[in-house]
Amino acid sequence: MEIDYRNKILNVAAGMFRQFGLISVSMDDLAHELHISKKSIYEEYSSKSDIVITLASKFFEAHRIQLEKSCDLENAASEFIDITKYSLDLLNTFNPKILFDIQKSYPEVWTMFHEYKNTVILEKVKSNLKKGIKEGYYREEINVDVSSKIFIEQLQLAFDSLTFPKHEYNSWQLLRVMMKNQFHSIAKPEIAQAYIEFF
Repeated sequence: MEIDYRNKILNVAAGMFRQFGLISVSMDDLAHELHISKKSIYEEYSSKSDIVITLASKFFEAHRIQLEKSCDLENAASEFIDITKYSLDLLNTFNPKILFDIQKSYPEVWTMFHEYKNTVILEKVKSNLKKGIKEGYYREEINVDVSSKIFIEQLQLAFDSLTFPKHEYNSWQLLRVMMKNQFHSIAKPEIAQAYIEFF
């Protein structure tokens, strides 16, 4: 049976990147882990950047599909909870070292992250806010455009070490607090109280 080297390389690389970070893993390391020559890797991918960008493309597409499936629930409040959990899971994939490596050495992937955040997630949040107002779960006076952008920017703010130093704040716990606060700012009081345990 013929081995699918393209996917095997991606799977092994993904595991090594998660464990050691993007910059620390060399093509030599990858070849050693795969028990193949570097030449064999270069026959499939032109560079380590090619591997990283391919992984990122597949990652964001898989998450887009997951978001569409998992966050289309019977009411806006439940949907908001799911979008929050989804966002936490998404960012949990990027440990701080990987985020730092992407910002430092892979601007194409950083751009992909921003585009995904500012299109796919933003549109889902906007849709949720409009749905919540229509259903009577959210306050009618909320500004959908501003509130959805606040939601999106919190995803990055929670990992900003200048605003929230890592030795003082846990990024994921911080993000959960931010999302809880935002839910209380958009939901009617009785709805916010009913869903408080979900945060």
